[in-house]
Amino acid sequence: MQFRKLSIFILFVAVAAAGPALASEEFCIKFEGITGGTAGAGCDPEGSRAYEYHHLAAREMSSGVPGQLRHQLIILTKMADEADPLLWQRLDTMAVIPEVLIESPVGGGGGTRTPFRLTLTNVRILGIEPIIPNSQNPNNEFLGDQTRIRMDYQSMLIRYGQVEYTTTP
Repeated sequence: MQFRKLSIFILFVAVAAAGPALASEEFCIKFEGITGGTAGAGCDPEGSRAYEYHHLAAREMSSGVPGQLRHQLIILTKMADEADPLLWQRLDTMAVIPEVLIESPVGGGGGTRTPFRLTLTNVRILGIEPIIPNSQNPNNEFLGDQTRIRMDYQSMLIRYGQVEYTTTP
């Protein structure tokens, strides 16, 4: 039991160390069943390039309605691409996306890159916000148009290197 607690503690330290690096580096996001993303950052052809994510505290468990999914909140900023209209459709219908994959190689000691992956299940889009277009904000000249997506999810599988941990509310 103590070994499991130590393993979980080490995983959280690794994720805490990787989080700022992941938030400042380009990474890939793929929505299951949604196509038209921009390839890049090592993404497969249907992935979207993204630049930032914020994982917010879990929602209060007692606020859930019996029989309903209890979700946690995450906010992603990604490049605007052809997947956006399909994401708007999911927002309009409040349809559940079975899986969202967020991954990036994170810098490690000695110049090595360690794969970091978050897999979210039962994702619902709560809001989509276009970010100021590049032409109107000279500080974004390298990033281009972006979209900020606010989502909630039921569970998250965290994988950093060879270590995995699942969180559920």
